[in-house]
Amino acid sequence: MKFVDTKYFKNDGENIIFTGPYMEIYVPGEYFKKELAEQVGDNFKIFGLVNLVTFNDAEGKSPNSMRLLNAPIKFMTYPAAYEVRKMDLKGSDGPEPVVVLKYNCNDILCPALMPKTSLTFRDFLAILTGGKIPGFTPYDEVFNIWMENMEMAGISFDIPDSNYEIAISEIYRSKQNPLKKFGAVLAKDPKHDLTDYVTFSPREITKTNSTFTGIAFEDMDQMLTASINRAVNNKPERTSPMEEIIKY
Repeated sequence: MKFVDTKYFKNDGENIIFTGPYMEIYVPGEYFKKELAEQVGDNFKIFGLVNLVTFNDAEGKSPNSMRLLNAPIKFMTYPAAYEVRKMDLKGSDGPEPVVVLKYNCNDILCPALMPKTSLTFRDFLAILTGGKIPGFTPYDEVFNIWMENMEMAGISFDIPDSNYEIAISEIYRSKQNPLKKFGAVLAKDPKHDLTDYVTFSPREITKTNSTFTGIAFEDMDQMLTASINRAVNNKPERTSPMEEIIKY
């Protein structure tokens, strides 16, 4: 398992221990709604794609930069305290309820060893397709995180890496023009901010890409409205493989 600011963590053989003065981990309220986090007594089970801040003092007045805890697996964690706070995490749509987990020196972050389970892959897929990977995550790290998740889950598929990259490219879109894939923005401007994106859910991808696939989706009213707006505004759309079969 990879951690940021490793000088603040140690592995004692059983647990990963926080050794810095003070730390906060920010768990989006959405995680609790999607069963990606839950409170267990005074402790929490969370999916470890969350933002964190380590501090250089025990009072929490000298923070380091906010970073991503890159641990794409669900684990128990043991904070000293917690609170619910409204925060505007980068990539969110404004202030939202966040459960702030608070750790003092020598508190247990998580067990050092965890069993491999396919549920780990399922949980990550829910976060990825829901566009809920923290917005601080650079676009070029998403693929690596997905591969690490599959390794932790003990899962592998006999498909080329390009398949995963295509899925990611559909989800991540230009913030200035969501019809444009974020990967295309980077291809044109490699120095572009790697976190300057928005994310689309499968519903939004379907609604945006094609009228035909849109009306085949479960929410026909919403998809028809999007399709009519796309036609009125003369926006481009893709031809689905099924359309090709029907036409020819």
